[in-house]
Amino acid sequence: ADPLNADLHLLPSATAATDQADTLANVTDDFDGDSRPIGAAPDIGADEFGDAVAPPSAVTDLEASGFLIPDAFHAALTWSPTSESVTTTIRYTYTQLTESNWEAATLLTDSLPGYIDTYDADIPIVNETVFIALKTQNAAGEWSRLSNNAFWPQRQTWLPLILNTP
Repeated sequence: ADPLNADLHLLPSATAATDQADTLANVTDDFDGDSRPIGAAPDIGADEFGDAVAPPSAVTDLEASGFLIPDAFHAALTWSPTSESVTTTIRYTYTQLTESNWEAATLLTDSLPGYIDTYDADIPIVNETVFIALKTQNAAGEWSRLSNNAFWPQRQTWLPLILNTP
């Protein structure tokens, strides 16, 4: 710690400050952006002492396939779960999903165990394209970044392969 140079980190010897603060609902992270609390209770001061738990890796291979049923798309979703995931949350919307519109997107499920790698759902068709994404959460409550967007309908274009052989 070096408060004169804005280093507000707690030292290991600061046991009088470690895990000694009251939990404040509006204070969810520290000076460095680490989640509060890291230990049994928040630390007194601007920094949480200890190793913050890294968020789980983002899923990068979410795929949607399926078929139309009356007024809906029956989506069959598949992905490779990450080893640190405890729960999986899936949402959809009719515009591309981003971190900024994630909370506003329609929830499909927020209670899948982290090891699950498939999910089926019926999604109402109200626009031409449905975008689906997921996030996972680890045991420490840290969220992954947003997965890739899976979308339907998918339009695939096949180009001819031209070989120049003598």
